[in-house]
Amino acid sequence: MDAQQLVEIGKALAFNARLLILDEPSAAPGGAQTKLLCKQIENLKADGAGIIYMSHRLQEIRQVPNRIAVMRDGAKVQDCDRGDVPVRAIVEAMVGRKMGRMFRAIPTPPDDTVLEVKDPASPRGKFAGVSFDVKKGEVFGIVGLVGAGRSELVRAITGADRIAAGRVFWTQ
Repeated sequence: MDAQQLVEIGKALAFNARLLILDEPSAAPGGAQTKLLCKQIENLKADGAGIIYMSHRLQEIRQVPNRIAVMRDGAKVQDCDRGDVPVRAIVEAMVGRKMGRMFRAIPTPPDDTVLEVKDPASPRGKFAGVSFDVKKGEVFGIVGLVGAGRSELVRAITGADRIAAGRVFWTQ
């Protein structure tokens, strides 16, 4: 939750709001802030406030609200109590078909390696010790918060920036 969201929630509480509409309130916060938000929501519920909680985080949707409305193509397609519905059923209602028909079987990527990254280090200390390989037909993800060195690592792998140590091997 960013500072603007905190200020808006604070204003609503100061004016003793009886209805609070939260649109993706946990899109940015870390785990501790999300727990604090959930605790505050429980307090507001106990005080009799009505809350609309919109989120794409399905585990939260099963935990925070008492009731859930599932939307698809501008219409409500399912209404359920939170504890009665598994995440899979929510997803199936959202997409309009069974999960088994959503995705075809994913073949195991061959052992052909197309990229090997061996312990590269940034000259400015933005990243170090990140070794991995990518196989033909494989999708490899790199995640981290802003400032974690993701972009700098990718720039180094592609040759846009130099590395101080380590090696990057591309194969055909």
